Amino acid sequence: MRYSEAFWSVKLEELKPGKYELRVRSVDKNGFAQPEPRSGGRSGKNQVPVKLFAVE
Repeated sequence: MRYSEAFWSVKLEELKPGKYELRVRSVDKNGFAQPEPRSGGRSGKNQVPVKLFAVE
């Protein structure tokens, strides 16, 4: 479905102390990761959201 959202969670275990960033992309029905990278300065929202976190 276009413009839909899906909520999910992940449990990351046994990470060594340090700073991390998590980026997640979905895969469409045709097997293509979304959002696809945009080259050549095309317009549109195609950023892959990022979550920064630290393990101490």
